[in-house]
Amino acid sequence: MYSRAFTSRHLQISAIVLCDNDMLENLPACLLSLANQTRPPDEILVITLNAVAEFAARISHVSLRIPLRHLESPAPNFCAARLLAVQEAQGDWAAFTLGDCKPFPDWIGRIEAAACEGGEAVGGPVESTGEIPQPWWWHPGMTTLVGLQPTEDATKKSSTVPYALLSNWAAVRALLQKEPLLETAAQEGEDVRADSRLWRLLRHQGRRVVFNCDIRVQRSISPNRLKFIALLRNAWADGRAHQRYQPEWTFLQSAMDEFLAFPFHFVLGIWSGPVSPWREATWHIVCLWRQIAQWRECIHQKGFWLGALAFFYAFVIRLVFATSVCAIRLLRKIGIFLLRVIRPRRSPTPTERRILIAASGYLGETVLLHPLLTGLRSSRPDAHIALLTNKFGEAVFRHDPAINQLLLLSRDNKTVKNLIRNFRPDLILVPYFRKYSPAPLYSVRRARVVTFGRNTGFSSQWWCDRADKRLPKPEGQHETVHLGRLFTEAGFKGRITESPLGFLPEEMEAVDDTLKSRGLDAGNFVLLAPGTHSENKRWLVDRWAKIVRHLVREYHLIPVFTGAAAEEEYCRAIAALSGVQCDIECQLSIREMTLWISHARLLVCADNGPKHLAVFMDTPSLTLFGPSDERQWGALHNPRRHCVVRGCTWDLTPEERVGLPPDHQMQCISTEQVIRALDEMLGEE
Repeated sequence: MYSRAFTSRHLQISAIVLCDNDMLENLPACLLSLANQTRPPDEILVITLNAVAEFAARISHVSLRIPLRHLESPAPNFCAARLLAVQEAQGDWAAFTLGDCKPFPDWIGRIEAAACEGGEAVGGPVESTGEIPQPWWWHPGMTTLVGLQPTEDATKKSSTVPYALLSNWAAVRALLQKEPLLETAAQEGEDVRADSRLWRLLRHQGRRVVFNCDIRVQRSISPNRLKFIALLRNAWADGRAHQRYQPEWTFLQSAMDEFLAFPFHFVLGIWSGPVSPWREATWHIVCLWRQIAQWRECIHQKGFWLGALAFFYAFVIRLVFATSVCAIRLLRKIGIFLLRVIRPRRSPTPTERRILIAASGYLGETVLLHPLLTGLRSSRPDAHIALLTNKFGEAVFRHDPAINQLLLLSRDNKTVKNLIRNFRPDLILVPYFRKYSPAPLYSVRRARVVTFGRNTGFSSQWWCDRADKRLPKPEGQHETVHLGRLFTEAGFKGRITESPLGFLPEEMEAVDDTLKSRGLDAGNFVLLAPGTHSENKRWLVDRWAKIVRHLVREYHLIPVFTGAAAEEEYCRAIAALSGVQCDIECQLSIREMTLWISHARLLVCADNGPKHLAVFMDTPSLTLFGPSDERQWGALHNPRRHCVVRGCTWDLTPEERVGLPPDHQMQCISTEQVIRALDEMLGEE
């Protein structure tokens, strides 16, 4: 739950143009494009670098209906110019571009729309004005080195988060005024990666930063910037800046990996690439030069002799590691190839009536299978369905009518293999398989095995590659949608619906009696489940204690803690710090916990299994999300009843995580955010 920066549809936006001598020729076109915006800026501020004398002559014939101011940068670098612009601009937002750029006609309008939707910093791609006069050795990967970005959204094609460039960047001006990073970069005179550093810092702070492909500008690329020497110079500066801003050895090792893989990538690029061998060679030379600059900066930081020795040691370690990884991958590929020769992939047949669901996941993952099993039974009433599962699945699906047979996993592979062979499956679906050996799943020669290509919990990639079919897991889709695609292989059809879990009457009566003996009923207690199997999903103890006090003081609710037995100490620490009399129920079985959740007025929890139980029991819930994506693991239906609080974006890259504590994303969630969300939920009730 991000706080909205502005809600007004009309903001005060200052368009800021940074310009050096090389950009003066294109400056009039840039100013005209700003003046002709469908939503014009409230002012235009031009900051020049050593170009005061020529500025007036260049824009003398330009007629603008918008207030225009001109200032000279105190230092000849873009960081100092940007700092001056933030100090002198008058608008709520500062929208940056360069003098050789032409924003699209709706540039300011789209920035304002992103701001009104809750954004605090936005950016977009930078395209070339017309065709780039490409040299014969030009490679598409070199566009970033000349100040361009591809127009397609990089998040759809890789896990890398795209960073906005200075030529197409906008942010809340008051937010930038508070950042000492701007002043530090201006003093250092460092332009390379300064924008990515600021973008990353705002993401660390939990600010709402958005890369929008519709916020576009066009940039004129001069022939001087396309010279090979200029590209090498930019690559060298980029490599040094990368290591200077991230001095840890983490990314130096990745640069070593790229260097060691250079011959293989080069040969592969020539063999299968769409460009000529000479272009491929030029591109790899540029990448290699950037990595060498990174190594040089690392040795310089640590001193020559110490840095050289450390570098040599790290290089040997990475060489051995890279060689072993390549050898293992090669052997796996050869093994899979020989296996396919002996045993080709099986295709689906109409006779697949005996279906085995192999699901050994965490509690939340197991609960998500419930609507799919119910839907599969409705779609295939003639099928014989068995569930091979762990203790979580046994507890959740003990009396589920959709399952004909429940098979319990054990550590003995021979026992599990006999269970599978006795069932004689025609089709084996594997949504999750954690902490158990997958070898028994492939013991039935006639069974077709279908699983996901990643995040299944297999002990090694070998078992995933052996499957007859591997399904992708696109980002941004709910996990239930992924499972629906898997169950379609068994004949599942129709809409995915969330229905309550089934319980016997005597189970419900026992829980009712227990609640009455404790003085609890459906309206006077709130369940808290702060524990989780991952340390990076846990919130701070003192903040949980403040939430407990707020629930008791403002709503007179009885706080009851629940969770696994291993989480009891964590819950007791919260209860002790709150100073409130709390009930600790961490010895409940999963079925008892589910019934307790169904009677609670509200569940407040981290991203864990009880959250999914609350969704299926239709109990209102408030979940604190950190490193996991609520689009995948939140409630599929009725999001207003199952609210989400988030303090920091979930998709921090490995580069962004360097130097951060494991629970940084949870630490970004403030107590005020959670209290505000609780007041909204309980106030509506």
